[in-house]
Amino acid sequence: MAARKSGTLQADVSGTLQADDYARHLLDDLGLSAHAANLSRTLSGTLSSNEDHPALAWRRAGMMQISGPPDSPGLVAPVALASTANGALQALQALAPNAPLPPTGCVVLGERGRIRNTSRRGWASPNNFSFLFPTADGHIVITLARQDDWDMLPALTFGAIPEQLNKPEELRPYFKQFTTEELVTQGHLIGLAIAAHGLPREMRKGRKWMQNLCPQNTPAKNKTPLVVDLSSLWAGPLASSLLLKLGARVVKLETASRPDGARGGNQDFYNLLNGGKQNLALDFATAQGREKLAQVLDAADIVIEASRPRALRQLGIDAEAMVRNRPGKLWLSLTAYGRHPDYETLIGFGDDIAASAGLSGLMEAGHDTVCFAGDAFADSLTGLHAALAAWGGYLTGGGLIDMALHDVVSHAIASDPAVKFTAQGCDAGRIKQQAVAWQALAEQDEQAETPFYPMREIPESAGELGADTAKVLDDLNLH
Repeated sequence: MAARKSGTLQADVSGTLQADDYARHLLDDLGLSAHAANLSRTLSGTLSSNEDHPALAWRRAGMMQISGPPDSPGLVAPVALASTANGALQALQALAPNAPLPPTGCVVLGERGRIRNTSRRGWASPNNFSFLFPTADGHIVITLARQDDWDMLPALTFGAIPEQLNKPEELRPYFKQFTTEELVTQGHLIGLAIAAHGLPREMRKGRKWMQNLCPQNTPAKNKTPLVVDLSSLWAGPLASSLLLKLGARVVKLETASRPDGARGGNQDFYNLLNGGKQNLALDFATAQGREKLAQVLDAADIVIEASRPRALRQLGIDAEAMVRNRPGKLWLSLTAYGRHPDYETLIGFGDDIAASAGLSGLMEAGHDTVCFAGDAFADSLTGLHAALAAWGGYLTGGGLIDMALHDVVSHAIASDPAVKFTAQGCDAGRIKQQAVAWQALAEQDEQAETPFYPMREIPESAGELGADTAKVLDDLNLH
């Protein structure tokens, strides 16, 4: 039952996932359950004054603006994903109670859409790079962010798509000639970010939201850790920006010939993720550049990277060896589907990975429409979890953390009590019931004109590519 309180719509959250319960679960997974005492609320099962119902939090974070078809009201996610974002941030705050972190995790989910003033597009993602296309027996999700991706469409469809087509809506009839499995199998062979749309499935055997492949159990030194961030775009840079708030020194490491593609995007959003970091650029194409790369990574206390393992090995970087040879070092590997040989070559981006984990399938089950939820949802949710895993892993002694964006979203979805798996798969009926109730609650909140959560303040401009190269190398005695 919803009720008005102090001019703001409130809601009972009994029976659904609560953020601090999720935070306790994450801390327990990291071996840091003792820090749960720092969480703000007890396990009383009641709604705290600073925890909104997940449907209200989704709406107040601006997520309905970027979820659903363009010609209908915005849609609420029918599972408690806002609570998982809030819980991940609460767990991180429990490790550093005085750090100036964002007020809530769900604010982070919607901030790119709010900064860029993007809107929902239904079967196209808010950034218009990922698409849900009908097939002969269902739907696929595919990301076409580069011209090279478009150039591979004739090969994906065994010659059915003519080369001259360059508009997403023109592609829709061609995919109906093939089954989902045919397209996904072919797409993986030729290197496209493609997956099947459908309801969520149980976590892959042996997988969790994160796995420490080389636990070291070496207590962290009492010093400011050096974080070297090799990642780009959203998930990794978000994680390292949060570590910066915890007091780490963060170096953004880019290749001179292929810098972070986000530099060419919205500058306010880029500054939000990268302001305050030092900027180091090296030429990976030269032997000297690769030598410096290895030396910088060796000097780091925490490494964050989002490369396929094969790409780093080709540069002479062996993450496992670096961790084994440097007790206490924490290496965070962010990939689409994991470092396992069966998955390590697969690519993915925030929108298609979220759909592959079942988020678009939940939207269809709950709202009877095939659409995206959020903006590159897997990136923002993973960034929050990655910061926690990196800091927590460093505190507990280091290691090599394998974190797949797909696993983070799958784990978050499965954490909602309404998500029940049977022999036939996820129970869609329970999702539909929850979606109807939550949508009504969110629309009441919208009609009440409850304001959105305040945005985070955008920091000073992020540095230019390589602006601090000389200083960083000098500080590390690598000249």
